Parts: sequence; structure tokens; C-alpha cells
Amino acid sequence: MKTFGEVIAELRRERGFTQKVLAAQVKKKDGTAIGLAYMNDIEHDRRGPPAADFVVQLAKVLGVPLEVLQFYAGRLLAEAEKERPDPSHNGLWQPIGRSFANWTRGAEINRAGSKRS
Repeated sequence: MKTFGEVIAELRRERGFTQKVLAAQVKKKDGTAIGLAYMNDIEHDRRGPPAADFVVQLAKVLGVPLEVLQFYAGRLLAEAEKERPDPSHNGLWQPIGRSFANWTRGAEINRAGSKRS
């Protein structure tokens, strides 16, 4: 399975963004952009997945469902366990699974189309 950093790097490249452009669109609480070095560290897995608010921003900028990035950040299970007192509740994963399946299907179509060009 890919790491969070690998997924971010792949999505960034597919969108035609440089690390600098992507970093400029993710803002800290004080409104300033995150640093290029920080983005580079994330993509090369020298840092763990960023704070939840950064993940939300990355999902918006990269145009992917938040659940996809949360999955790669390892946060879906932790959040689900907090919200799900009944372990037999299977319905929780259905929307996440659909979202992830749609995203991966779209990525495969994009890759197949770019190989034919």
C-alpha cells in the first residue's frame, strides 16, 4: 500500500502542481502558507501525515474525497472507533468504501488514458 506522502506526491503531479504551488494553497492557522520544505518532508515520508485541518485542505486542493486522504493518513479507523460504540455496525464503512472505489476507478481511467496518448 502506498504511504500518505506517496499519494500526495502522485496526486500533485497528476494535477500538474509543483510542491511550491501546492504548499502555497495550504494555510496554517495564522493564514500563512505552509513551507516548501514541510511539503517536501511530507511527500518523502520524513514527517507523518499532517494535522487534520491540513488534510482537509489538501483534499480540497487536490480534488479528492477527504476519506481517501484520511485512509492513507491512518485516521479512518481511529475516528470510526470513537464514533462507533457498536462493533457490529457495518454501515459505517459503506460510504467510505464507495468513495475510495470511485476515486481509485477514476485514477485508473486517468492513467490508462495518459498511457494511450
